[in-house]
Amino acid sequence: MHVRRLLLLLVTTLALALLYVVLRPAASTALEPHYPLDAASATPQVYRLRVGERASLDIRSAEDGEVMVHGLTMAGAPVAPDRVAVLGLEGVAAGRYPIHFHGGDGRHVPIGEVVVEP
Repeated sequence: MHVRRLLLLLVTTLALALLYVVLRPAASTALEPHYPLDAASATPQVYRLRVGERASLDIRSAEDGEVMVHGLTMAGAPVAPDRVAVLGLEGVAAGRYPIHFHGGDGRHVPIGEVVVEP
């Protein structure tokens, strides 16, 4: 009788483990999109996300400074002419969020906008 219970417990455990493997949600293998942003562009760029989506801005700049998405990111991305800076974004709330370049000389230049849609 004791062996039967152990065998039943083993079969039940194996069945549950098999169900878990078959029915579990697949891990997301999709990479977040990367969008180019030229901090020196004369034409402001608009980037669109939906609430809950993630993306990154790959930022090039002709001069040292920092790029920020006001209201959407807690910190800016330091930029320099010799590299591409990456600024991660997450659409946490619907709205329009301005992208600004902060120059080393104190300039505050609008260079784009992130629009988060519901």
